[in-house]
Amino acid sequence: MREETQKKQEYRRAARGHILEAYTVLLLAVFPFYNTDHYFSLLSDRAGFFQVTTWVMVAALLAEEVLHRIRIRKGACRDGIRGWIRRIPPEYAFLAAFLLVSAVSTLLSDHRAEAWTGEAGRLQGLFMWLAYGTAFFCISRSFCPGKRHIWLFMASGAIAALWGICDYMGPGLSWWLADVKESQMHMFTSSIGNINTYTAFLIIGFSLSGAYAVFRDMWGKWAKQESAVLLAVFFLFSVALTTGRSDNAVIGIAAFFLILPAGIRDTRQASRYLGLLAVFLAAFPAAALLSTHTGNPYMEIPDGILLKAGIRGGMFFFIPSAAAAASALCLSREDKPLCRFRREWPVLLAVSGIFFIMVCLDANIFPDTGRYGAARAYLEFNDDWGTYRGLCWRLAHESYGEFPFIKKLIGSGPETFGIIMKQEHYQEMVQGCGQVFDSPHNESIQYLFCTGILGAACYYAFLASCLWKGIHGDAVMKTAAIAAITYTAVSFVNISVPITQPYLIMLAAWCSSQKKEERK
Repeated sequence: MREETQKKQEYRRAARGHILEAYTVLLLAVFPFYNTDHYFSLLSDRAGFFQVTTWVMVAALLAEEVLHRIRIRKGACRDGIRGWIRRIPPEYAFLAAFLLVSAVSTLLSDHRAEAWTGEAGRLQGLFMWLAYGTAFFCISRSFCPGKRHIWLFMASGAIAALWGICDYMGPGLSWWLADVKESQMHMFTSSIGNINTYTAFLIIGFSLSGAYAVFRDMWGKWAKQESAVLLAVFFLFSVALTTGRSDNAVIGIAAFFLILPAGIRDTRQASRYLGLLAVFLAAFPAAALLSTHTGNPYMEIPDGILLKAGIRGGMFFFIPSAAAAASALCLSREDKPLCRFRREWPVLLAVSGIFFIMVCLDANIFPDTGRYGAARAYLEFNDDWGTYRGLCWRLAHESYGEFPFIKKLIGSGPETFGIIMKQEHYQEMVQGCGQVFDSPHNESIQYLFCTGILGAACYYAFLASCLWKGIHGDAVMKTAAIAAITYTAVSFVNISVPITQPYLIMLAAWCSSQKKEERK
């Protein structure tokens, strides 16, 4: 009898694993390229694809659950649920609280229909968030992510990166740009769309390939070949981020290279980190070389901090790149623990962060001094900062300050930011920058404005809980955590959209994965 029950349990785990494996493959390999009308319907296409695949996955899991319950006694289900409730992981509780706050915010919103569908913004209303929550629960509860999934994302990401580089050289696949206004052709690239969204997508692949190259087990038959491929893919993502021309990439890249050392345990991993730094620096002269051969009439060359640095620095970047590579080679011959380094690095990060904050305060409190030179444009916050993000953030602050107390707690409703901006600040936005914002271009402000203090606190507590588990997990979980951290860093100047948000949910679920099988 016990043997028969064990076989049924094994069959059940295998069936759930196959369902979630198919779901993950669709999101990693098909989702980045799915479209029905090129750039004109990317948001609705990707949102629809994610919703349909998620609910089909849920239906398949429910069907499997029903078949399983038919085979065993009914009480087992109740006992299992009661046992699981007593040990609910903190990230589940925070996510459930966030969804509850979002639901209350939707019900009390002046724009209930728009808060439910998200059609007034970027299609991430309450309905979409229920799909996100369901996907997170199913993946983290019943799925075992492995290195094959990291490789699959890197493969699809590499295709998107090559596509973007071809657009830079191009205009690439011109049929994708058909009917796009000539004045907007420089804003769209690859199969991802807007260059800021493209950067957010690439920064995930950049972080996955880099972090996995550092944390993975180097033993095995194909270890050297895998390392070479990882470095090549990392180089491709570095070049694509540079030619992507979005300044948002600087934040993600800085976060990656600053956070990654916190997980380094020995000199071997430190040597791989220095190797990544060498490869990244080598991407600058490569991008500069590409810029001399680009034939795209819609690109403004140079454009973006990284591309300007590559073109102006040119081959000089080979000097620090060679130095980093030589240091990596020297360190790779040793195998010593770096416990002290792991304790000291967070302190160094904290000191650096305080210094940066002091510089920003100085640049804004004393704006008329001649300090900081050209960097003042990035340090001094005003309405023009970040392509008018400063204006949008100021108006968001003013509107939020006028909310009644209950709305400050639960927000105006998911994806209702644009509606309120049009109602209260339409004329000021048009006069100030010639456009109307339907998003604050800052995810933390978005969550604070639309789901209030409670919603924002629950959402970031959910993320922090997942990332904490990931950082203290195995190589796959650590890699997922680093990628999620870099994406979150970029999100402070970017928009949350259904083209990239599903990947953050998936990475968070990988960090929180409760499956203990060997990862393959």
